[in-house]
Amino acid sequence: MPLPPPLPGLHRRLQAALPRLGAARRSAGLATIPGQVPEPGALPPGCPFHPRCPDCIAVCKTDDPKLVNLTPTHRAACHVHAPPD
Repeated sequence: MPLPPPLPGLHRRLQAALPRLGAARRSAGLATIPGQVPEPGALPPGCPFHPRCPDCIAVCKTDDPKLVNLTPTHRAACHVHAPPD
């Protein structure tokens, strides 16, 4: 089975922040995501996640990302992980 595509940066951080079962994971604590969640009525220009995304590039701050298929079962709206034109 082929490996799944890499997840966008914020997606990886959201998954890391989920509680896990097992003593080792509990003792490590939950991962946090730096920054503040934007107000729904005051989203930043470009990608709404760029202020908190570790993969942010210049275009993320100005242009809305388009939803693209990364695989037949996985879609993402991310400039960094979008296939080249």
